[in-house]
Amino acid sequence: MGKHFVILGNGIAGLSAAEAIRGCQRDAEITMVSEEPGLTFLRPLLSKTWFSTLRGDRIRVKEPEWYEENRIQCMTGRKITELRPMEHEIVLEDGLTLPYDAAIYALGARSMIPSFQGRDKEGVVALRTLEDFGKLRRRLLKARQAVVIGGGVTGLETAWQLKQMGCQVTVLETASRVMERFLDAQSAEVLTKIMEEGGIACHTGVTVAEIEGGKEASGVRLEDGRVFPAGLIVAAAGIRANTELARDAGIACGKGVLADDFMRTSAPDLFAAGDCIQWRKQDPGLWTYAKASGETAGFNAARREAEWIPFRPEEESVILHMMGTGIFFAGNVPEEESGSAAVSGPKPVPSPDVCFRVNDPERGERQYTKKFYRDGKLTGAVLIGDLSEMEQIKSELRGEQAK
Repeated sequence: MGKHFVILGNGIAGLSAAEAIRGCQRDAEITMVSEEPGLTFLRPLLSKTWFSTLRGDRIRVKEPEWYEENRIQCMTGRKITELRPMEHEIVLEDGLTLPYDAAIYALGARSMIPSFQGRDKEGVVALRTLEDFGKLRRRLLKARQAVVIGGGVTGLETAWQLKQMGCQVTVLETASRVMERFLDAQSAEVLTKIMEEGGIACHTGVTVAEIEGGKEASGVRLEDGRVFPAGLIVAAAGIRANTELARDAGIACGKGVLADDFMRTSAPDLFAAGDCIQWRKQDPGLWTYAKASGETAGFNAARREAEWIPFRPEEESVILHMMGTGIFFAGNVPEEESGSAAVSGPKPVPSPDVCFRVNDPERGERQYTKKFYRDGKLTGAVLIGDLSEMEQIKSELRGEQAK
């Protein structure tokens, strides 16, 4: 019998870790434990798919047969109550103790619903789990007005899906612009205009004071007194890492479980991956990032230290499709654009330390490209409408020769 690996969590980070371990050790015993009731699913599809047609069994990453073939035991719907890193074991709510030779902490994150008054009313939902999705879909049966709190990726995708379902939709964002983490001010303004043309109202720089209504939500009141009627309120204000088990076990944590370049935590034989970790930079909460960290953690947990590989995620990139428009952004977008130059036409010449944009009126208002350079190298880009340069941009950001 080989070593026993226990994976805490069955999101994409946990699943990727399991795959990596099995690829390294064919005789290893692998157990995945998750409080969520089902198998690993494509979480991003919760906000990308028509709410009326999505089914949980259609968005699984792997079918049940795959787990059987790879001898991976899945313990779903099981809550972990204690992690004992010095004893190399975890304890479940029913008292069962699971020993391990090495473990992966991949408990992910939960939706962060701000502590405004009325947050617990019926009709206020997040969109992180299949249970959340079910609540949202049931609420849609009677809600014709919806407010989405949060102008990030999930918030805007959800707003578009709600609009397609016939809802009157308003997006409320605390920051000064939508997609603040990914877009510069000008690009965000272009995206906001497209949203509004698509029938979605967007208000930035606002603060929610209260969810109005009795037992059920009836609207959102801002601190400035404005009220937006809504029978459905979706909280998409970000995520918070699930670090409680790690903290209680004395494992070093910041905003997430602290992980080094090899995804190793402060506890012996305990690695971490996914949305619950804090690495060199802020976790972007992206599927590809969680998957890559899981692969690294699993590989290193199954190998001798001399063979470990460092975590090297790709440059962050996101693709959205909403309002009939494709949107892509990748790399780093600078906060300040002093010294930037605007260049018209399809083939501008990049200059060192200059960001430039291309707006070709003949291609329509929804064709927008903006690129950012530092020392003559591409560092980030935003494409709206025409995404034909997407792969070339990703290659350049990886340092590869542009095609």
